[in-house]
Amino acid sequence: MKILLISSGYSGIYPYFEKAIEEAFIFLDHTVTKIHSKYTIEAIELIESFKPDVIITMVGFTVDEKLMDFLKKINSPRCIWLTEDPFYIDMSIHLVRDYDY
Repeated sequence: MKILLISSGYSGIYPYFEKAIEEAFIFLDHTVTKIHSKYTIEAIELIESFKPDVIITMVGFTVDEKLMDFLKKINSPRCIWLTEDPFYIDMSIHLVRDYDY
């Protein structure tokens, strides 16, 4: 499976979570590509050439709206891990509409 990981853009514990997730997928023989959460031509070209089977991100607050619009058009399932809920559920509830899982 080809997995696109979108960086949360947060510091602290998040880079460790993301690295562990990436390493686990690689250990399970999946192909993983990681991008930042901002829309760039380079990110779009990478996504188009990679053709991910699934897209995964943590938190989701830093995912650029223009990037999300593009991700919706490629028809790969979009997944989000809301690590801080229920503390931010009032803000997170608006994010989940952009994700399938």
